[in-house]
This record gives sequence, structure tokens and C-alpha cells, in this order.
Amino acid sequence: MDSKFLGCPFSAVGIHESLICPAATKSVEEHKTYVREFMTKLATDYLGVEDAGKRLGATLFLLYSGATTEAATLRTLEPVDAALGVLDTILAQWKSDVSQEQS
Repeated sequence: MDSKFLGCPFSAVGIHESLICPAATKSVEEHKTYVREFMTKLATDYLGVEDAGKRLGATLFLLYSGATTEAATLRTLEPVDAALGVLDTILAQWKSDVSQEQS
């Protein structure tokens, strides 16, 4: 627990400043929306199917968000390492599922 990793700075601001500074909350929401949309685009490009890309993008965002939140809470990069450890499996499974659906 010696790590000084604080996780997503936007989440930290959103948690601490939401009642004091509503503008900060808006910025957090915009940032999170951007990251979710970015991951959805990456997933759609990877799978080549829009609907599946949206679902995979949501999954990737949740994995990212959960890992960084836990890393901030625990002050260690172990949750991020664990998320990266399952990422290849998740991507391969989604790619396989989409290939089967298209055949």
C-alpha cells in the first residue's frame, strides 16, 4: 500500500467536490462520457460490428473504471494489473462470439 497512485483524478474530484462545485461534477461526467465513447469506438473497430462494439465498449469501460477506482482506494496498482491480466481473455472471447454470430 505504499503506492501514491490515486486513480482517476476526475473521479477523485467528482467525489470530493460534487456538492461544493457543480462545475467540477459536469467536467467529470464529460470526461467519463468521452472515455466510454472512446472505448466503444475502439471495441467497434476491433470487432467490426457496431452493436457488439457498444456492449464490449461498456464492458471495457467498467473494467477500466473499476480497476482505477479500486487502485485509488487501495493505493496500489494491483487492481489495474489484474484488469490487464483478463483483458486478452475478454477480447478473444468477444471476437470468437462475434465470429460465431456472423457465420
